[in-house]
Amino acid sequence: MRRGDGYPWITHRPTTSLMLWHLLGPPTPTATNDTSVRHSRRIMQTDPTLKVLIVDDTRVLRELLTFTVENDARFSVAGCATDGAQAILLAEQDRTDAIILDLQMPHMDGLTALPRLRHLCPDAVIAAHSFDFEALERAVALGADLSVAKGSGLDELLDAIAVCRETRRRVHSSQMSGAA
Repeated sequence: MRRGDGYPWITHRPTTSLMLWHLLGPPTPTATNDTSVRHSRRIMQTDPTLKVLIVDDTRVLRELLTFTVENDARFSVAGCATDGAQAILLAEQDRTDAIILDLQMPHMDGLTALPRLRHLCPDAVIAAHSFDFEALERAVALGADLSVAKGSGLDELLDAIAVCRETRRRVHSSQMSGAA
């Protein structure tokens, strides 16, 4: 499958580095061209891929998140849900390592689903995702590990999930070795 297949807003126009340099100016450090970020991704790739549950009522955003997750070697998509109730059903059926959770959705919103998701997936990294900063603060109080404003870079969101998961794994292994 070619990159962008099924996504009409992504075109396959061939470009060169020189064209991009001329049009956009010199590249700025990002997750794709910064060597330190690429190095940290290689280090974190030693574990198997993290299964991510994507929960958002906006179809285009769900598709964009799915595309971004699937194109990052550290992750795979465990499932997609359009509201909190569907997310709970999916979390009950399959192991989930991370959840990207929209907070404003019809039927059951992310804030309502969050305590149940935390109970079902105690080791999962839950990233609350919203435009509403007060809702993000409430989500952290309810057990979300990360609060990410919508509009933030998706690569940065995935990097934060990977770092949080790796930190949790290291803390858990140090607690286990300290208890022995």
